[in-house]
Formats: sequence, structure tokens, C-alpha cells
Amino acid sequence: MTKVLVYIASSLDGHIVRENGKIDWLPETAESGYDVFYNSIDTVIMGKTTYNQVLIFGEYPYKDKKSFVFTSSTQNKDENTEFVSDVEKFVKDDFPGAGENI
Repeated sequence: MTKVLVYIASSLDGHIVRENGKIDWLPETAESGYDVFYNSIDTVIMGKTTYNQVLIFGEYPYKDKKSFVFTSSTQNKDENTEFVSDVEKFVKDDFPGAGENI
């Protein structure tokens, strides 16, 4: 059975990026526990806005994971991810194509 594990970076104002789009407030060391979490999953899921932001940072950081992007736009796939527009069906169908630990 697929397990959904959650790791959320959010500032006190509820955002992950500053108004200028920077994420320089996020810790870059393993002290945050992110490395342990990342090594425990085989699939990542994010929204389209987050995906677009991640692409600005350079090389796609999740190439070693199966990736899904939830979006209301109609897109199928690119070299990094599969786009999911029917999130309810995706969840009801037990995350088709995902690994064991999302």
C-alpha cells in the first residue's frame, strides 16, 4: 500500500518563497531532517506553481524520483514529471504509477 509522507517548508506567513521569489531562508544543511526524509521516498508530488518555481532554480532536483504535478491545466508529461489534472481520481485509484512512499 502506498504511504503518503509529508515534509512541508513554510515560513510563519504561510509561504515558501519570499515576495522576490527567493528561498534563501531555507536551511541548506541536513540538520533540518530533509535529507533523511528525501531518502525515504521514491515519489514526489507538487502543485504546478511549485513545479514552475523549482524549474527556475536550475537542473530539476528530483530526477531520481517519480514526479507528479497537480494542475488544472491540460498537460501530459515532460522529461521530469507527469501532470495530473484529476486529483480526486488519482487518489481514489491509489496513486497510479507512484512508488511505495510518496
